[in-house]
Formats: sequence, structure tokens, C-alpha cells
Amino acid sequence: MVGPTRNKVKDACPEPAQSWRATQVKRRRRPAGAGEPEMEGALQEEAEKAGPPRMLALLGGRDLPGGARDYSPRRIRNVSAQKCLHLEEVTRSFIFGRFHYLYCVVEQLCQKVQALQTHRASNKVTFSIGEQSRQESPGKGMGGGQRPPCRALRTPRFEVVFLSLEGDYFNAHLWVPGSNSEEIPSAAVHRWTGGGLRSLGDAGLAQSRNGEVRTAGQSMETDRQDRMDAAFVGILHWMHLITLFENDRHFSHLSSLEREMTFRTEMGLYYSYFKTMIEAPSFLEGLWTIMNDRLTEYPLVINTVKRFHLYPEVVIAYWYRMFMGVMNFFGLQAKTCWNVTRIEPLNEVQSCEGLGDPACFYIGVIFILNGLMMGLFFIYGAYLSGTQLGGLITVLCYFFNHGEATRVMWTPPLRESFSYPFLVLQMYILTVILRSSNHFGRHYIVLCLSNIAFMLPWQFAQFILFTQIASLFPMYVVGYIEPNKFQKIIYMNMISVLSCFILMFGNPMYLSSYYSSSLLMTWAIILKRNKIQKLGVSELNFWLIQGCAWWCGTIILKFLTSKILGVSDHIRLSDLIAARILGYTDFDTLMYTCAPEFDFMEQATPLRYTKTLLLPVVLVITYFIFRKTVRDILCVLSTNTYLRKQLLERGELVFHTLQLLAFTALAILIMRLKLFLTPHMCVMASLICSRRLFGWLFCRVHFENVIFGILTVMSIQGFANLHNQWSIIGEFNNLPQEELIQWIKYNTRTDAVFAGAMPTMASIKLSTFHPIVNHPHYEDANLRARTKIVYSAYSRKSAKEVRDKLLELHVNYYVLEEAWCVVRTKPGCSMLEIWDVEDPSNAANPPLCSILLKDARPYFTTVFQNSMYRVLRVN
Repeated sequence: MVGPTRNKVKDACPEPAQSWRATQVKRRRRPAGAGEPEMEGALQEEAEKAGPPRMLALLGGRDLPGGARDYSPRRIRNVSAQKCLHLEEVTRSFIFGRFHYLYCVVEQLCQKVQALQTHRASNKVTFSIGEQSRQESPGKGMGGGQRPPCRALRTPRFEVVFLSLEGDYFNAHLWVPGSNSEEIPSAAVHRWTGGGLRSLGDAGLAQSRNGEVRTAGQSMETDRQDRMDAAFVGILHWMHLITLFENDRHFSHLSSLEREMTFRTEMGLYYSYFKTMIEAPSFLEGLWTIMNDRLTEYPLVINTVKRFHLYPEVVIAYWYRMFMGVMNFFGLQAKTCWNVTRIEPLNEVQSCEGLGDPACFYIGVIFILNGLMMGLFFIYGAYLSGTQLGGLITVLCYFFNHGEATRVMWTPPLRESFSYPFLVLQMYILTVILRSSNHFGRHYIVLCLSNIAFMLPWQFAQFILFTQIASLFPMYVVGYIEPNKFQKIIYMNMISVLSCFILMFGNPMYLSSYYSSSLLMTWAIILKRNKIQKLGVSELNFWLIQGCAWWCGTIILKFLTSKILGVSDHIRLSDLIAARILGYTDFDTLMYTCAPEFDFMEQATPLRYTKTLLLPVVLVITYFIFRKTVRDILCVLSTNTYLRKQLLERGELVFHTLQLLAFTALAILIMRLKLFLTPHMCVMASLICSRRLFGWLFCRVHFENVIFGILTVMSIQGFANLHNQWSIIGEFNNLPQEELIQWIKYNTRTDAVFAGAMPTMASIKLSTFHPIVNHPHYEDANLRARTKIVYSAYSRKSAKEVRDKLLELHVNYYVLEEAWCVVRTKPGCSMLEIWDVEDPSNAANPPLCSILLKDARPYFTTVFQNSMYRVLRVN
């Protein structure tokens, strides 16, 4: 329906000084509520020195990662048992007061087990804890602070049955009788070694992030609280995104044509296929149309789902058609439309709001997905750090550095907006797998599915996963990952690659990437590891052989598969990085690297990180993890053992540190890839709450004082950054392009073929459905050749030569933009300078663009022109 007319001119509301659209047409703000929403700690050493037998047992025995939810904490050094006990007491008192009763019970359990270990009993012993009252010394282990005394432990009671003693290892059953006299099943088997409990299986108990044993009910309560907090921050981020998007464009007041014009460059190209599918008579007909498309690279017929990774548009189009079908079936109104009066010479347009509007539905799905991502960040940070406070720090760091972490609020349809949330899920699941000693099949299944969801929407995703494999492989070589676990991870990655290859209709780029080559080399090295060990080389040489074989084999295999599959001419992220490092330039690489988002990282970016304390905090955390890793490696080299079980702990922290180094290198070379670096730094910042990494500090100072002191300093610049984002008030208006599109709609045949600048071609295809010969998706070799022909109008070639080439592409009209004749984003990046690099033989000739602007005849005829565009008919 069309509602009452509303004027778009703002009443007595001048544009703020900071607005960058001060000269644009103003519209009255709509009524409120009517807008469309939018290593931890040092290396654990042996217990008290007790001779070679104990050392061998510790090196060869099973050493499980710590901090997971489903098993007990790792052993503690007896040489500093008192200090560690103090640390545990401080942390429990300050953070987990509600679990204080259970902690007292577990502490008593540890003391009695130690007493039994002294006797080295070999027979079955049964004893109970909790029948007597016990008071703790008020100042014990507090570092000057006060710890509440343990209350009388009467019910429930813990009963432990020791089954056997194997050297320094006790196997025990542990259960907790409930207050209703119903006992938890006696299936909680723990292993005691060096003062710590290790969970081998647990049916009645769970484990907190910090390693404390807790009942299943307490675990469920904590998980439920995590989900509630995650939902809250997810909704908060969703609201933040839609507010920024609406403030920037005044999107709720735009007409359908104006909304389409806001989707510039490749965003408009992607959205055009969503529009095609929802306007088709049926979903299947729309899917067939985009899989047999003749409009995008006329006269070629291409499968755009395969070429442009359009699964997000396919899924959203299906949801939209289902939503509209349900709303129409029940006779419900899905949108409200208004007549919007604009200032002269602009005519009145219709503007619709609600999920029934295709653009609002499309944008809404993207913002909901990225809202869910923020909730996942909270859970991720809480799990990694072992405390909910770590999740809070991750979220706050993300908000405080929001402009450096994402651009989804400015460019929603880009592939990264759909893809990156699934990388966050994938890395969280991988962290769970690395930390957990239990190999749950569901974790590996989720890992595989999240890999697929990450790779399907984005052509650059495979290189990011390659950096992940490059981080995991040295961890496997050194000993941070169990061989069996690592092999399963590789298998899941292989399955995900093959699945994407099939779902993308045999797209060969999935099989010819560095990612797939590294998976094959890793699999081969795993299978041949035993044969390499038989060479009898030292431990260090053993590592170097595997590392060199992996790198050399991956590079060679990548180039072989690219040649065999015929995709060596396609530009990928790895090619752009190589061009950056080697300083290589040609027409194609300059078309990428001259774009601001593909430039080097800005020099001001580290300063912005520093002002919010994100960079200093991450550097401190990285230093302690690096120090612990170096000690681990030196320890392994000194043992010189090949056939050992899992020896090194906290592999998930080493993984995140290596991944941080990889993301840093990528972001420095290509500024667009900050979207990986900044969020990962926020996740790493959560480790400032890790009591295993900074327990030595929390023994001496109050935990809350340190954390909230850091948050206070962060918030000073962080809130200033948020205020700057909220103060961006703009409004989209592009009258010259609107005039161009309206002229094309009403003055040309529907089969007229257009050529021109890539961003403009995407808008013409989206709003007019006219055939075009080039577009912004520049990775394909054939498309790059077409674009070079089209862009020759901005070179120094002759007009006749350019005309003849355009006729070979069946072009009827050429859209010439005067700004492209002179625009220069940075030295060496004007079109003339780029062409002088590509075509030095014509460097002395005058620019063709200037000639066409003066008089396009006889090879072209000017049929339309305004302040920005000229449409030339190709004679």
C-alpha cells in the first residue's frame, strides 16, 4: 500500500560539521521506530625431583591440554604447590564465588590423595570427604587479601574409591551423592599425577574453563548463562550495525532505484542475481537463469553460481520467497510504502519499509548473521581465557576497534560479510578440538561444515585456511598436537575441499590452491613420518626435514595442479601478495593494488590499536606465550625422543599466536585483510584474564583491579571511536547516475549491449538488466582480457583501434566517465600511468579520452551526457 506523503527535507536540522555529505540533498528524518534495523602460564615441569624414573614417566606419559570443559585440570608443580594453591584460592574467591563450596571439597580431596600417595598404597582404599567441618586460615594464599572460610561440608559428600596405584598414577572413581539421596553414576574416572586430577571420562561431573571439577548441573547453568550473554551482545552488535548503516545512507527513505545504486561495484553485481531469483516466476526458474546467464559477459553463457560464489544469494532468495509466500497466504502486510517528495529537480519516488522489501530483507539477513558472530566471539573469548570476563574483553575490544575490525556496515553484500562469521565458528571449534583430550565426532563434523560455509561464499577463503594449516603443521612436528587428532583435522579439511569442489560444479580453483596442496603434503608426511624417523637424525634435523618437505612440496604441487587444471592465469590472493613482496607490476596487478583496500596497511593503524590498548595487551600476551613455547622446544630438544606421546601442552595458545603472526603479515601487505587481524587480536586480548597465563600476577594483586583497570584505559579511546561512528550522518544521492539509468531504461533496446567502467556496469546490469561485457569480478583471466579492451578508451591508442576491438565484443554503447580520464588515487595509479606501463609504445600519443570528450566522431557518436557520464554509440 502507499501511505501518506512525507517530505524528505529535514526540518531545521542542518548537517553536522563532521558530515562528509554536506553538499548532498537532505531528507527529513523519519519517525523513530520506523527504520529498518540493521600459553597460558609457564611450562609445567615435573613434580619434585625424584630421579630418572619419574622424568621418563612424565615425558612418555599422556599429557592432556588444560582448560577444557570436559576434563580435569593438569598437574601442578610440587616445587611451588603452595603458590599455585594461593593462586587458585584467589581466583576462586574473586571470580567464582558461587562455586566456593565445591572448590573447598576438591581441595580437601587433593590433600587426602596426596596423603595416600605418600603411603604408596597398593590395595583398595575407600574414604570420604566432607563429614567434618573445616575452617581455612583467613589470609592463606591470598597475597594480603581475604578469602572467605570454607563452610561446614556435611552434604553432599564426595566418595573416592582408589582402585590401583601405578608408580605415581592413581586411578580412581569419584561420585557425588545428591541431597535427595540419588547418586550420580560412578563413572567419573580420574588420574592423579603430581598433584593434579586428570579426567579420563565423566558421566556425573564436568569441568569449568579453568579446570575446576563441577557437577553437571553447575556446568549446564554456566553454559546457559554464556548463551544468554552471547545473545545479548549479538543483539547489541546487530543494532549497532543497522544504526550505522541507516545513519550513513538514510536507507529507509531511499527509493528502490536509489537503494540499488548504493550497492556499488561488485556489491551491485551480487545483488543483481538475488533480484533475478526473486523476480523469476519460480525459485527453480530463477536458479536456472543465473546458472545460464548471458547478460554478465555477453554473448558468453556462464554459470554465475560457479563463477561468483553466489550460494548466499541463492539461500536468501529462497528464504525471501518462502517468507513472502507465508505472508501472502495469511494475508499479512510485509511492507509499508510511502511517497517521498524530493527537492527540485528530483521527482517524487516511492519508498518501502519492512522485510517485504527485497533490499531490506537482504541487508537484514546480513546484519543478523554478523550479530550472531558477535555472540560467538563472546563464547570464543570466554572459552579461550577460561572466564566470562575474557569473553567480555573480546567483545569490548571489538566494539572499541570496530572501524578497524569490519566494514560490513558500509558494504554489506561483499563476500566477506557472509564468509567471515563461519571462520570465527571454525576457529572456535578448532580451539575446542586442540584443547580437549576427548575426540568427539560432532566437533569434527562441525569443523568440516564450518569450513564449507567459509569457503563457498568467498574466493579468497582458501588462502586463509592455508595459513591455518601452515600454523598447525609445525605444532604437529614439534609435538603440540597428537598425531591421531591432527590426522582427523586434515581429513576434515580434505572432505570440506572436495565438498566445495562438488557444490561449486567442479570449480578447479578449489583443487589448485595452496590450501589443497598443503593438505596433500601434510597427509603424505603423516604417512611417511615413521620412515623419516628411521633415518636416525637428531630431533632438530627431523623437524627441519619435515618442514622443508612440506613447504617445497606444497609450492611444487600447487603449480603442477594449476597447470594441469588450466587455472594458472587466474588472479588469487596469493598472486597479489607475491606482487607486493616482489614489487612486480602489470596492468592486472595495478588494477588491484591501486584500489585503497588493496594498498599496504596505513601507518596510522598501529597507533589506533595502541590508543585502545589492544596492541600493547596483545604484545604482552604474545611475549609470555612465546617464552613458554621456546622453553617447550628446548625441553623437547634436550630429551631427544622420537616415539613419545603428547608432551607439550596448551597447543591452542601456540596456534592462536602463529595465526596472529600470519594475519599480521597479510594485513600489512593488503589493508583489506585487517578484517582477519583485528578480530583475532580481540580474541587474543581475552587471554589477559587467563589465570594460568598470568597466575603469578594474580597472586600478588587483585584480579579485578588489573582487568578493570585495563578496561578503563581501553574505554577512553574506545568510546571516542564509537562516538565518531555514531556521529556519521549522511544521505545517499547520485543524480547523474540516476539520470543515466533512467535514460538507458527508456531510450535503448532491452538487448543493447553496454561497456564501461566496472562499477558502472554492475549498476547498469542491476537496475536495467541490459547485457554488459565486463564487470567488477576481476579474478577470471577471460574477464581481465575483456576489461583491458574496454579500458583502452582511457589509453593512448587510436580511436579506430579501440572501436574495432569493442565491435568484436558486440558492444553497442560505451559509457565514458570524465573523472576516469584524470583521477589519480596515488602516484602511478591514474589510468594513463597504468596504460603507460602496459603499453609503452604509445606513451608519446595524446590521451584518447580527451579526444572523445571533445569530439567522438567518426567512430563514436555521443547520444547522452550529463555532468558525470557520456554515452557513446559505437558506429
